[in-house]
Amino acid sequence: MTTGAIVLTGGRARRLSGAAKAQLEIDGRSLLQRILDAIGSSPVVVVGPADDTVGVTFVREDPPYAGPLAAIATGVETLADDVTQVLVLAADMPFLDGPTLHRLGAGLDSAPAAVLVSGGRRHWLTAAWDRSALTAALAALPALADAPVRLIYDGICVAEVAADERTAFDIDTPEDLQRAKEWT
Repeated sequence: MTTGAIVLTGGRARRLSGAAKAQLEIDGRSLLQRILDAIGSSPVVVVGPADDTVGVTFVREDPPYAGPLAAIATGVETLADDVTQVLVLAADMPFLDGPTLHRLGAGLDSAPAAVLVSGGRRHWLTAAWDRSALTAALAALPALADAPVRLIYDGICVAEVAADERTAFDIDTPEDLQRAKEWT
C-alpha cells in the first residue's frame, strides 16, 4: 500500500487577522515545513496558495476558500492513482510528528478512517483514510462547498488515535502561536 498526504493550507485564518497560517514560523521553520517534515517521503499535495520554498505539488480548490471538504476532494483527485491510503492534515499543527502519523495509518487496520483524538476532542483534519472510503464518503455528500468537515465521517467507522495535548495542538489565534513558540 502507498500512503500519500493532503495538507490543507487554504483557510482564511480570520482569528489570525488573515495571516498566511502555513507561513508562520516556529523555531525557524514554517508550519508548512514542519508538517512536511513529519510526513517524510510520502507523496504530498498541498491544497492552498503556492509556496515556492518547498518542493511539493500545490493545487487550489475551486472556488478558492470553498472549505475543507472541497479542498480534500481536490487533493484526492490530484494524488497519484497508486496512493491507497491518504493522510488528511491541516498545516496548523506544529508538533505533529512522524510516529503519530504512522499510528494514524495503523488505525486503518481496523477501520476505513482514523482520527487523532486529544482531550476527548476529535481532530477531524488530522486523519488517515482508505482512499476508496474517502472517495465514496466525498461522493455521498450533496455539496462540499462550505460544509462542515465532520459530515464526511457520518456513517463511517472511525478508529481513534490518542495524542497528548502538545502533539494535537493547533494554531488558530495569536495566543496559540505565542504558546507554541514558548513550547519550543
